[in-house]
Amino acid sequence: MNKSLILVVEDDTSVRNLITTTLKAHEYRYLTAPNGQSAILEASSHNPDIVLLDLGLPDMDGVEIIKKIRTWSNMPIIVISARSEDTDKIDALDAGADDYLTKPFSVEELLARLRVTQRRLSMMQNVSPAETVVFVNGKLRVDYVAGCAYLNEEELHLTPIEYKLLCLLTRNIGKVLTHTKVSSWADLLAKTMNTAFDLDAETITDLATKDYSIPYATRIYISNDERKIRKPKQIDNSGIYFEANLSANGIISFIKDLLAKLQLDTDDFSFSLSEVPFDIDNEDTWAEGLIPVAKLFYNFVENLVEKGLIDSAELENLKTKEYTKNLFQATDYPAIANSRTDNMGNSLQKRYRAKAINFNGTDIYVSTQFFDSDRDAVIDWYRSHL
Repeated sequence: MNKSLILVVEDDTSVRNLITTTLKAHEYRYLTAPNGQSAILEASSHNPDIVLLDLGLPDMDGVEIIKKIRTWSNMPIIVISARSEDTDKIDALDAGADDYLTKPFSVEELLARLRVTQRRLSMMQNVSPAETVVFVNGKLRVDYVAGCAYLNEEELHLTPIEYKLLCLLTRNIGKVLTHTKVSSWADLLAKTMNTAFDLDAETITDLATKDYSIPYATRIYISNDERKIRKPKQIDNSGIYFEANLSANGIISFIKDLLAKLQLDTDDFSFSLSEVPFDIDNEDTWAEGLIPVAKLFYNFVENLVEKGLIDSAELENLKTKEYTKNLFQATDYPAIANSRTDNMGNSLQKRYRAKAINFNGTDIYVSTQFFDSDRDAVIDWYRSHL
């Protein structure tokens, strides 16, 4: 089966169906987008091998989509448009399109254009940027041997971290290096750790030697000794281990602190449990995407309270560590509390969500201390009440 993934961006249903039927008949995989916004989302989320792009879309011009994609990817773009003027073709090609096919077109010609693009991709893959000595793209030149980067033939004065980050990006030209590629918080942490090691192995090695831990934590997060970590996961084959069994909040704190250690800007790395998209009526979202288990459990409790499917006796039981631990093995704190601080003593640490749930006139607070390993147990618990 042909492994190429094609993104078809076309608002005309009949044309879109013609293209996708042709692709399916020739064993191409494909995605579809009826407008510009969904096209950009699909391109950034799935990193297709080739984009087939109509220019006359309802929400934005196709040339603008080309320009947006070219800010982060060199994926081949073949324009399929009814615009036949030379100026239209020149504008699209100058914006970054790789080919231009005018409507009406024959499916045979479309397939031929795809084969040409695939051959070009194959040649690019056979000569990998990772194997080259010098990377050149427009006015940017990176000399890997000399350890220097130039723009307009003027040397760029970069910090060691900035240079390593530039090398990582240039050696992965055409690929989307983004956390949207991960499927869970645990996966996000693993990918972050491997990328961090690629960027600055020296810093990560130093942290491991010192048994690194984030501020106010009671456990070790990075170490050379896996026995010191509760649930160790190795970074590639480096002999360095990190703590993998963390709540969503713990992962966020871990990554933010690590980025600061690597001297990278953490402003763009911001997550809020209350802002993660979630649809209680769509079971596919329960186990897929970057939905923290704490977010799942909060929405499940809220939904059960609204439907009257959970009683006060169970909520009282969930305020105890023993009952909660029996349901969710990785959790060390009660799932429900009377306040944002835990009800296990005199601790002032806020382990519970700020947004309370009103149950029979009384506010209850839901724990944020859930772990990805308890995802299935949380889902099963919710389903048992339906």
